[in-house]
Amino acid sequence: MIFMYLDDWLVVGRSRGEMEAALQLTWQLASDLGFLINTKKSHPVPSQVPTFLGASLDLRGGLARPSEDRLLNLRQCVSLFLPTVVAPARAWLRLLGLMASLVDLVDFCRLRMRPIQLHLLSFYRPRWHPIDHPVPTMSWLVPHLRWWLVEANITQGRVFRPPRPSVLITTDASGYGWGATLHPRQVAGVWGPAHQSSHINILEMLAVTNALKHFQSDVRGQAVLVRCDNATVVAYINHQGGTRSGHLCALTWDFTLWCIHHGIALSAVHIPGEENVTADALSRGWIAPTEWSLLPQVAQSIFRLIDRPHVDLFASRMNNQLPIYCTRGPDPNAWQTDALSVRWDGLLAYAFPPISLVSRVLTKIEQEDCRILLIAPFWPRQPCFPRLVRLLVHRPVILPRRADLLYQPSSGINHQAPGDLHLTCWVLSRDPSAQQAFRDELQQLQPSPVEPQPERCTIADYAISLNGVDGNPFIPPILL
Repeated sequence: MIFMYLDDWLVVGRSRGEMEAALQLTWQLASDLGFLINTKKSHPVPSQVPTFLGASLDLRGGLARPSEDRLLNLRQCVSLFLPTVVAPARAWLRLLGLMASLVDLVDFCRLRMRPIQLHLLSFYRPRWHPIDHPVPTMSWLVPHLRWWLVEANITQGRVFRPPRPSVLITTDASGYGWGATLHPRQVAGVWGPAHQSSHINILEMLAVTNALKHFQSDVRGQAVLVRCDNATVVAYINHQGGTRSGHLCALTWDFTLWCIHHGIALSAVHIPGEENVTADALSRGWIAPTEWSLLPQVAQSIFRLIDRPHVDLFASRMNNQLPIYCTRGPDPNAWQTDALSVRWDGLLAYAFPPISLVSRVLTKIEQEDCRILLIAPFWPRQPCFPRLVRLLVHRPVILPRRADLLYQPSSGINHQAPGDLHLTCWVLSRDPSAQQAFRDELQQLQPSPVEPQPERCTIADYAISLNGVDGNPFIPPILL
């Protein structure tokens, strides 16, 4: 295999023998075709750490680092600026040129160039000023120059193949607010007075920032791909800033440093606006992430199967499944506001809280004498899953897979992928007698010794067992 850049060629082989044969053939063919080979600059001895186009290539580790010559030239140039008060624009351009030559060899090279680029542009414009126009060296710029003199910053190298994205986030912004999806979860927010008059590019970048910070536990240490319908924001993320907008570049600077601190390898891709349906609806307030409602027919089927609850604990005037309901905010028709702040003792209640509140709901059930029909995902790997199983007093009811299972009452918009939530109705209580009665019932449902027992704790078949109970009884779910 030959990599060519003008008159510089790199010959690569899978073994030393293959390499030597390929090199001999290439050398002979180039000579026969009349090419004059510069033997002084050529390296005919095969190596796994060759230097090519100013890069030291570690073929064993898959890393590309700046060559010693490039590093020396850069250090000398940076050192000339530190003691100076002013330097001609020509010198600043040479410095930036040396830095730009390391874009593919130094992590976050573009990011570290941005303060110097913006500083130069604030004093020098090629259209109006001569090439030797004086540009001052400001004190705030010195730390940004010194960064390039720290060995660890510029010699770590970059991998040949960046990691494939493991997390996909889609974002959007409008003048009203912002929205984001990390399948199957969603988040949205409304702009405060400080941002309502901001340029849309600023709002789109803030939407990306807010989304990653909201999903921080999911993106930490991951390769994240952001899908956005704003081409400017995509370019600023991928290029670690830009020179057209100082404000947008400053946001990108802070945001990228936050990603570095959390070990996030970030990239972005542009998508057409017509494909960004969910995030767009979230940003305009058409979808409230906490206002998803279960299809009434499904809710009523649950009540007929198990029991009709007294109250709907997490509802609004538009999505209540029962006449008596509790809301987050004031509602003259509501029984109470803020379900987690009222007593649940003696209640038989229906609860479909936001996923983020499931753990707090379980704590409430563990502390008070109630019986709750909780709608929550069947996610065995979540920390709260053992608590769900421990509080069971009825076989879990698996909700049907249908496209209209979840919808927004205010807009009629259906959830994009309700099946990925694996929603289940968990009948829970801390009552020891109810738990014991359920365990006694399970004993009659156990497979015989000759029958193969289903796999446990898998999302595919929803099989779970009651750990810590004699015989580890298998809990067969009910498919609604």
